Amino acid sequence: MSITKKAYAKINLTLEILGTKRNDGFHDIASVMMKAENLYDEITLEMTGEGIKLECDKEVCAPEDNLAYKAAKEYTALYENKHVKSFGVNIFIKKNIPMGAGLAGGSSDAAAVIDGLCDLVGGITDSEKHNIAKSLGSDIPFCLEAHKVALCEGRGEIITDLPALEGVEIKFLLPKTPLFTKGIYAEYDSLHGDDYTKSNSKKMAELIRQKADADSIFALMCNDFQPICERRCPEIAEAVEELKKEGYYSQMSGSGSAVFGIKRGTFDPTSGA
Repeated sequence: MSITKKAYAKINLTLEILGTKRNDGFHDIASVMMKAENLYDEITLEMTGEGIKLECDKEVCAPEDNLAYKAAKEYTALYENKHVKSFGVNIFIKKNIPMGAGLAGGSSDAAAVIDGLCDLVGGITDSEKHNIAKSLGSDIPFCLEAHKVALCEGRGEIITDLPALEGVEIKFLLPKTPLFTKGIYAEYDSLHGDDYTKSNSKKMAELIRQKADADSIFALMCNDFQPICERRCPEIAEAVEELKKEGYYSQMSGSGSAVFGIKRGTFDPTSGA
């Protein structure tokens, strides 16, 4: 018995840092996140007698460090504790989302594993499923959601679904120079002091609910990390300008280094659910 899931890349239409480090080590954020349906990994789960094995068509981290592996491990442990029986699973990843690019490739893979195991074996509640996601990463809860667009708050786990932006054209550019984003939150804190009062995310969410025009929505795009990352990797700014010249609204996703563009005026503001 097996199943294959699409694990979609995530882009941040907004990414606002709303406070310094919390007691749990995270920062409060507000972000309008969107799944990019033109870029996804393929995750195949194959049920076995016991154990977890992971294979990928590209070189990735060791299985025990991979979020997809960790998701399966957490799921099987919870299942075994509740039902006093076990199962095994082989995980095969066809990797298309660039790694370490701010596109939530690992998080999306983990969400696909959780979702796939729910379809194959069930045995846990929706609340338990989302608790696994929250325990493993801040982007995983959104990746696990069925909706394509959402306002994500807290450290990313407080999710408010928004209407889909149908027909949007998304293009990606990936700088060739690696960007190491360790310490980026600390650098942001040191530069901005107590300047954490922002509202673009909530304003954009409201415009999406109102099914406003594309120009009004995308004019609110922002990413608090982008200036820091552009200093570390000037190719980010170059990629943003290139996409803008092609008629896209453009910015960096997450903590980079991938840059995306959204074609203005290409979706029908009266559509979506």
